[in-house]
Amino acid sequence: MRTQVGIIGAGPAGLLLSRLLALQGIDSVVLENRSREYVEARIRAGILEQHTVDTLTEAGVGDRLQREGMEHHGIYLQYPGTRHKLDFPELCGRTVWVYGQTEVTKDLIKAQLDGGPPLLFGVSDVAPEDVDTDSPRITFTDADGDRQVLECDVIAGTDGFHGVSRPLVVEGAQGRTWERTYPYAWLGILEQHTVQTLIDAGVGMRLQREGLPHDGIHLQYPGVRHHLDFPALCGRKVWVYGQTEVTKDLIKAQLDGGPPLLFDVSDVVPENVDGESPRIRFTDADGVPQVLECDAIAGTDGFHGPSRAVVTAGTAGRTWERTYPYAWLGILADVAPSADELVYS
Repeated sequence: MRTQVGIIGAGPAGLLLSRLLALQGIDSVVLENRSREYVEARIRAGILEQHTVDTLTEAGVGDRLQREGMEHHGIYLQYPGTRHKLDFPELCGRTVWVYGQTEVTKDLIKAQLDGGPPLLFGVSDVAPEDVDTDSPRITFTDADGDRQVLECDVIAGTDGFHGVSRPLVVEGAQGRTWERTYPYAWLGILEQHTVQTLIDAGVGMRLQREGLPHDGIHLQYPGVRHHLDFPALCGRKVWVYGQTEVTKDLIKAQLDGGPPLLFDVSDVVPENVDGESPRIRFTDADGVPQVLECDAIAGTDGFHGPSRAVVTAGTAGRTWERTYPYAWLGILADVAPSADELVYS
């Protein structure tokens, strides 16, 4: 196979890049390790900024966004006794649109499969090679299990933090990374049983001092408004306290006389997990290979971690999942149904 730009990852970034390249007459091929059904059901953020809306519209994939998206001119930020209005047009001359990233992805996939550049789902063993040469290529296994080589002029790695592209970028930068940490974060909600567990574990003191307990929320859409009274419904309340803060509290307790906690390890490989002597091989922060002998191994490193591959291998490659007919709620409205503003509360 031959193309000008090989794109790894069929998220919004990779798909939009392919679309913009096509409009300039540049060929591309997009490779995605998930199925189309999975990608189109993957729930992500729900707010689009104006420049994103403009770009999608100019690229010819904004028709449904304009029909079904909800344009909003601002929000209210409030806490007990105080309420602030942020008027976006007045502050920056722009608005935001409520339109899920999932929907953007659906629109881009539809355009791609409707006469656009090739988009290959269900590929595996993706490996970008010779990326700094005049003849870069991507080797992969297609959905039918056949090995393929995609010759390119350029490779674009749009497969995110846990993708196969990032290690090459880090390697090219001699292992250095740059990041900027902002002094704010996502709003975090903790259920009561989580709060109680943290308190029972001795790491809930700051949560009780600084967290904000809430007895319920209002859900509304045009003409209808529902009050969900948590204590009345389930005898519990929720707390506004970010997962980031929970993690800080747990790390502090761990380093304050708790079990060893090793940061910045790499090349982590769980071995012999079903045997009588499981172990974990890794390289520590000083670059020294280590072996950790265990009675049991707990893999809590998430979907993209090395543990999941071992679990999947142990089930003959089968996975079980349940897709619910609902998703994360991105916005809580607390104004008249006809108002342009939204309230985060």
